[in-house]
Amino acid sequence: MENDGSGFKIRKVLVVCISPKMVNSIGLILDVAGVVLIFYFGLPNEVPGEGTKWDYTKDPKIEKRYKRYGKIGLFLLILGFILQFLSDFI
Repeated sequence: MENDGSGFKIRKVLVVCISPKMVNSIGLILDVAGVVLIFYFGLPNEVPGEGTKWDYTKDPKIEKRYKRYGKIGLFLLILGFILQFLSDFI
């Protein structure tokens, strides 16, 4: 912060101008990252009630990791679509 001579301190603020193309590009990058995660780890499979669940592995750590990365991929995909949609209104 700098002093302007009158005793008040001036704070310099960095202003970043976000264009619609930039928001759209960020959304597209998030979409691609989400699709890659979902392709590799698959969608998380939640079975409501007493349904049958197919276990791909017996190791709970691996199953937990696949479920977590699948949820992250789904979140990134949805967030990317929202950003691409909002870029039309900026």
